[in-house]
Amino acid sequence: MSLLIVNAKIIPRPADPAVDALLIRDGRIRELGPSATLRARAPEATPLDAAGRYLCPGFQDAHFHFLQFARGLGRPWLDDCATRDDFRDAVAAAVARHVGEAPIILEGWDETGWSTPERPTRADLDAISGERPIIARRVCGHVGVVNRAGLALLRERWNGPGIDEDTGWLDEGPVVVLDNLLPPDRIEALEALERAGAVCHRLGITTATDYPHPNEVPLWPELVPHLPLRVTVWIRHPANERHVAALPRTDRFRSCGIKIFSDGAIGGRTAALRTPYADRAGGTGQLVYEPERLRAMVRAEHDRGRSLAIHAIGDRAIEEVIGAYEALGEDLTGRGHRIEHFELAADDHLARVRELGVIASVQPNFLRWANDGGLYESALGAARRDGMNRFGSILRGGGRICFGSDGMPAGPRLGIRLAATREPAAERIDDETGIRLYTEAAADATPGAPCRGRLAPGEIADLVLMEDLPSRSEREDVDVTILDGRVVWSREPATNARRG
Repeated sequence: MSLLIVNAKIIPRPADPAVDALLIRDGRIRELGPSATLRARAPEATPLDAAGRYLCPGFQDAHFHFLQFARGLGRPWLDDCATRDDFRDAVAAAVARHVGEAPIILEGWDETGWSTPERPTRADLDAISGERPIIARRVCGHVGVVNRAGLALLRERWNGPGIDEDTGWLDEGPVVVLDNLLPPDRIEALEALERAGAVCHRLGITTATDYPHPNEVPLWPELVPHLPLRVTVWIRHPANERHVAALPRTDRFRSCGIKIFSDGAIGGRTAALRTPYADRAGGTGQLVYEPERLRAMVRAEHDRGRSLAIHAIGDRAIEEVIGAYEALGEDLTGRGHRIEHFELAADDHLARVRELGVIASVQPNFLRWANDGGLYESALGAARRDGMNRFGSILRGGGRICFGSDGMPAGPRLGIRLAATREPAAERIDDETGIRLYTEAAADATPGAPCRGRLAPGEIADLVLMEDLPSRSEREDVDVTILDGRVVWSREPATNARRG
């Protein structure tokens, strides 16, 4: 099968401005050149007229909990709630709509924008139902709330910290591993993949990331033949050789390395800080591991030849993760080691990460909380808020970064737009840089990535067509998505996927 895209504005821009066409054969890019030239060379190819639209590699979301996102699409969402009353009404409506006795999981509430930004409690949910387990997970994925029946269910499956019996609040442990405590069966997982594929195609995502728990790994070999896009996985620590060996290796699926958490999230005030939160007297969050334990884990996985992706949001956590990498005593360029989020990084952190050759895997979508009076200002104060997510500084200093969304929400165009229009202006990046960080740089930050995110002869033909650059429009979908040289999404006729 041959496909010829003509009359395109190609990103990254070719050295020859006359190049505006790309020929695909058998799922790979074969040639770039002027439209007239490629038409003459490939008269048999099916033409696709870009009509002046932008053509770039397919987006690769370097930090995206794909299976959790997929399951979430079939759950009730609470992201439209503007007050605590809205939250209660939406939960009650969802319980009434989803009849039965099975646990009901709701996603995405965010109290920071409510008129009274107080977390909902067990009492709110018990008033709706005390007999059927109700679990509502906050947008950050690190905080939740449950009713009486939900508490009983979780206590059967989780014996660690992070559950407050009186308030019903969940912090870190039980809510981070919720999908592991309540795993899907094969049918649910396959249905979830189909829904998620449709949404990702619409957003231009051709490669997504997942972070499965070790006991979720056996499910993946069954899912791989049905994947609607490429998925790269980092197994959550601890993982043994059996977990790693169980995973297949195909053009649609690769195992990259090991994921470790070092702290929590700002929304739950569990990200580990050097100085207290602005709205929590004395509260500085929490480290998941003592520094010595973290260093031992990093050393062990590094010596096994595995790449590491370590979650670190607060400056104290970032310091400990950098220290663990420095303790390895070698240049880590080429090893694929990353720091996930890297939000509250100090000047010396930027320089030390650059010297180490460690990649900052960042989420521009998080800038949605960086507005005046928003979550970051409330939690940290304006000065620390403005010192977060320093994409421009990292790039100017010669550091390596890549973009992902963490599914909060999914959408490369949204993240690039926020990064291109943010404050302070010194940390902005332009559209083309943002596209590179969501394509080629994301692939370079993913060991063994099947698709390298480049428009060059011989490369896999995962591509996106967009009418406009992300900073110039609030549209989140793309016009056309191509996977393995085949059109998997087109806005004509327009279709819209919405979470259930």
